[in-house]
Amino acid sequence: MKRIFTLVLAALVLLASVSPVSARTDIRLTEAIRLAKQFFPETDNFRTFRSRLEAGEDRVVFHLHWSRATTDPARHNPSNIWVSVDLNRQLIVSYRHEPATPRTQSASLTAIPQFGREHAERVATDFVRRLAPAQFAGMRLSNVEEPAIIIGRRFWPHFYVFSYVRFVNNIAFPSNGLRITVNADTGTVQEYSLSWGDYTFPAPQNLISQAELTRVFNEVGLKLVYQRVQWWRPMQNKENEPFLAYILEDGSVLQIDAFTGKVTRSSWGPQLPPGIDFAASEADKARAGLTEAELKEIDFVAGLVTAERAEAIAREIAALPATVPLVASQLYGRGENGDRIWQLQFGTRHDHDMVWVGVTLDAVTGKLLTFYYTDSNYQPVAPRLELEEAQQIAQAFLARWAGDKLGDIRLVEEPAATPTDELPQGYLLWYQRFENNIPVQGDRVHVHVRHDRRVGTFGFNWYEGKFPSPAGALTPAQMNAQFLSEQGLHLQYVLEFVEVKDRSAATVVRLVYRPKALSSYNFNAFTGKNVDHTGKEIVPVVKPVYRDITGHWAERDIRQLVDLGLLRLAGPELRPDAVITVGEFLQVLSDASGFSVDAAAEARSFATLSGMMNEDEAEAADLNRPLTRELMAFYLARHQGHGQTAALQGIWSAPFRDFAAIAAEYQGSVAIVHALKLMRGDTNGNFLPREQATRAQAIVIIARMLHMQ
Repeated sequence: MKRIFTLVLAALVLLASVSPVSARTDIRLTEAIRLAKQFFPETDNFRTFRSRLEAGEDRVVFHLHWSRATTDPARHNPSNIWVSVDLNRQLIVSYRHEPATPRTQSASLTAIPQFGREHAERVATDFVRRLAPAQFAGMRLSNVEEPAIIIGRRFWPHFYVFSYVRFVNNIAFPSNGLRITVNADTGTVQEYSLSWGDYTFPAPQNLISQAELTRVFNEVGLKLVYQRVQWWRPMQNKENEPFLAYILEDGSVLQIDAFTGKVTRSSWGPQLPPGIDFAASEADKARAGLTEAELKEIDFVAGLVTAERAEAIAREIAALPATVPLVASQLYGRGENGDRIWQLQFGTRHDHDMVWVGVTLDAVTGKLLTFYYTDSNYQPVAPRLELEEAQQIAQAFLARWAGDKLGDIRLVEEPAATPTDELPQGYLLWYQRFENNIPVQGDRVHVHVRHDRRVGTFGFNWYEGKFPSPAGALTPAQMNAQFLSEQGLHLQYVLEFVEVKDRSAATVVRLVYRPKALSSYNFNAFTGKNVDHTGKEIVPVVKPVYRDITGHWAERDIRQLVDLGLLRLAGPELRPDAVITVGEFLQVLSDASGFSVDAAAEARSFATLSGMMNEDEAEAADLNRPLTRELMAFYLARHQGHGQTAALQGIWSAPFRDFAAIAAEYQGSVAIVHALKLMRGDTNGNFLPREQATRAQAIVIIARMLHMQ
């Protein structure tokens, strides 16, 4: 608990540690506005303007908000621009643009956006080089989030998100970097966020040896557990059988000091850079070039209670001596009427003594709005119940009411005294289940024993089936060696909170070894392969390369779907002229719809989720049946949401010479998919309803769905 408290306090201190802003707030606001307008002169065209101040130990950040552009079309939601200016560093640290949108109707867009990744990346890099060229020069692209393109119309924009990480000495420093979002339909930057600080970086010299690194990692090791999928209901009436896996606990935060070999976990608190002292310069007081709304805001801020006066009022209210520092302050607007609030927090910690105070003031009048005070001198009522007795009570309760759960369960956490509703403190006891001397992840029993010796709460999660035998599983040593060989540990710079004499906390940069970033730190206990939470092996998605489509009449559409990741039929050959089965059609359609179909059961599930079949139809469907053209029309009409309309009979017509030969239950579907321009006839004007469809024909129809609007 002491460690957790220390981290919480350190995180809060670093989040917005404050020294009073020496210059007048209105003058600094003027300077911030001018800096923002150098990069975004279009803000001159907005009607309203608001500001918010966030002050830190070396940071004076103004959050600026322009809204309701004068060029907004009628009956549109207003456009907005947000810009955050780090005045000490003379940097734009964030930007967001929210364009005007229609109020009465939603835009209908094609599945494929207008701009591709290459164009979006050029827009992103040009934008960053304009705002932060020096910082961007030391970064590398770390991740790209591309829009998930699926067939059909959409009513929301697509985005590319580019994430960059700072590198120092050719080593990643993820605490610094930037994230920029580009609208794939307009080709413009939508959001931008920069994190940057000035630090001293240890040189990567005299590091621990690889042998020592391996030894330390082996001591941490991977742990053999039973994993189990926690579905909200059994899938396909199958039990959620547990599987054996090795897990690397805290794999996403585990780190090993590169110089000492000490094992730690990365801090979970906010990692804001402390930076360096940077004296604020007086801004040009000239008011030329500012809009009426901006001048109004500057004048309004000038009349507010100053930061110094707000601090003095708060100290007087809390009777705080000067030795308790102001660690956070914020001036912000609340509500539509323009109320301004000063929010101040004071705190200190020396050895085991702590004081933490929060004060909220009306920034116009200086009146107190909210206040809280806590310190380590507060002594709660001493526990009247010892832990040993609490455990006895819990065991007696479990023996009487949960005797079938009392197999191999072990107290896994040393419980601390915790509050209850009726008494100041109580004991919350957690028991971990073990099978074959292996912990069962997720299977736990908890009992909350109050100090009046009553059980306050009880609960459990328990699997009732059989557990697989661990015979033949890899040993921990084998699993550790395989992990180091296939995944490895990598050098990385990280920020860490440290206690500093006469200060609550500070940050330093450390050089550590960390595991490779993985979506899952589960590994098959018998093969050592990386698996997800269901036990399924995680295999990188590789776009197929078909050897038999060059020169085919459907080659262009096939390649487009492959490039977009929407066609994943297995095999080096597509066999485009082969007859497509119902199951294959469901797979192709599900892939293009954003689903993943790997088995017949999942194909049936997709059919029901998409409305193509009801549950009875899906259960009875012959997935190996060749797909006829009229049956494909039937499924497509349902997929597009026209199933009920298509079911009407005797009212349909379509310009096909053989329309009468179409089965009555399929005529509505054929007419609808023809009207949607998804299916056509042959050169003689025939639909050929009972002709078996080919893979190429199905793929071409799905490609047409990409351009529906």
